[in-house]
Amino acid sequence: MTPTISCLYMTANRDPANFTFIKFNNFVKVIFNDRMITIPVKQLIANRELFQLYIVSLLFTEDTSEIYKDTINDCVYYGVSTLVYSDFNLANSYKVIYLTKSHHRNPLNSKEPKRASSKKKYNKFMKYFYNCCADESYIVDPVHLLRDYYSGKAELIGYFNEYLETEIHSAICELESIMDE
Repeated sequence: MTPTISCLYMTANRDPANFTFIKFNNFVKVIFNDRMITIPVKQLIANRELFQLYIVSLLFTEDTSEIYKDTINDCVYYGVSTLVYSDFNLANSYKVIYLTKSHHRNPLNSKEPKRASSKKKYNKFMKYFYNCCADESYIVDPVHLLRDYYSGKAELIGYFNEYLETEIHSAICELESIMDE
């Protein structure tokens, strides 16, 4: 099975928080800014905070099976097309976010990892992650991200419903006028 990739990119008053998740059959590589761990899928599901961010990254990513390739100054960079959460607002369009770790290699061509990261590396990663989570303006709560995502969708659905009602009403009026003739 080909791995999938998803990205969650948040930026506010300080450096961006860039989460990239590369999911294989049994393992997930979690990249947060320039730090990376490899954990079993079950461990990702058991970690509520990381799992919520993973779900949001799946929603925000345009296509989890596609990676974008750009050549800048004769160097190849790979990135993921995702919605950006900037200054407490969700963008309306997708933006390519370049990988922070191993940006010169296509992660969708990589083989599944043989083992998870060590306990020490996992603990260091989680310490950094929880320290960053303590600042709500740096890593926004996934519930807020979901609310913004779906409120934008609700506005769009409301617009289309109103448009369809108007079109149906005008079509019915046209049919009535044709039938009256």
